[in-house]
Amino acid sequence: MQTEDQPKRGRPSNYATEVADMICERLAYGESLRAICADASMPGRATVFRWIACHKEFRDQYLWARNIQADYIYDEIIDIADDVVDPRDVARARFRINTRLRQLARMTPRKYRDPRR
Repeated sequence: MQTEDQPKRGRPSNYATEVADMICERLAYGESLRAICADASMPGRATVFRWIACHKEFRDQYLWARNIQADYIYDEIIDIADDVVDPRDVARARFRINTRLRQLARMTPRKYRDPRR
């Protein structure tokens, strides 16, 4: 039995603006929702999706963070390309770039669609 002075156990499930802000900040800096929700101090994915459905302010903030995340990933692509100095690293860089381009095309198809399709 838990008393009032004991900390709560488990993941947060009640909506909290501070937690929502942290989720969106981490998303905007390129971290995946899967990785964020794997953090024991963060709510699970189902809770985040419930918050998106139930809280308009979080939904708007989440969509904004995802849009910023797309720009962050695009900038990361440039960094990957610029960091290739050894010709043996070209194939790996190409794979990493193409993976991110596919992700961007799914995340924001109007902004980062695949021009080859």
